[in-house]
Amino acid sequence: MADGNIRFIGRRDQQVKIRGYRVELGEIASHLEAHPGIKEAVVIHRNDRGRQYLCAYVVPGQAPGQEIIAMPELKAYLEGKLPGYMIPACFVKIGKVPLNPSGKLDRNALPRPLESDFHSGSTYEAPKTDIQQIIAETWQDVLGREKVGIRDNFSDLGGNSLDFVKVANKLKEKLDREITVLTLFTYTTIRSLERYLIGSQGENPREENLPDRSQLIDESKDFISQALRRLDDDGE
Repeated sequence: MADGNIRFIGRRDQQVKIRGYRVELGEIASHLEAHPGIKEAVVIHRNDRGRQYLCAYVVPGQAPGQEIIAMPELKAYLEGKLPGYMIPACFVKIGKVPLNPSGKLDRNALPRPLESDFHSGSTYEAPKTDIQQIIAETWQDVLGREKVGIRDNFSDLGGNSLDFVKVANKLKEKLDREITVLTLFTYTTIRSLERYLIGSQGENPREENLPDRSQLIDESKDFISQALRRLDDDGE
């Protein structure tokens, strides 16, 4: 500045760091805008009450006679084009992208996502068994969510590496058994985690929609190392 002070204005690009990876937000938005049912899209990195996650805001622009795109479909659409860590945790439909007087994105004018925006599956399915209820209550406590369905993905709800460690510690106390961070990272829904816990006691659980374990091991190592570094930084 003229007075000799330096003013920090942030990055020139749209890169953010998610789960230890550098993510270009514009790339995600470009893929969304390539969808025939989307007129315009913007993706931002949100930090709500300590929860950091990617949120996509989309303006529908369907052709005449075409059905309006359902938000859960967009997640499935992106899963075929981008790695998991680049998939937004929630999708919010808006009428138009808000701009400030200079014509740039007005981030503050974007609505805060609702709880329902995070349940990207077909429907919300409440916990039924005792184990499901215990896991759900633990997730709600750690993630600050009002409710969690048994098909909801932990990372999609905003869970990060340190949250995995917190969940592992809490479940150890509640269930009186050791559950590793790698296990939580492998079975990222309440339903799949319950099946693993039951199966590890003698039954052979049926794996359903689980990612490739070779990729999981590499990514989970990165998650664990991040968590340990953050714990050291916090002095815990």
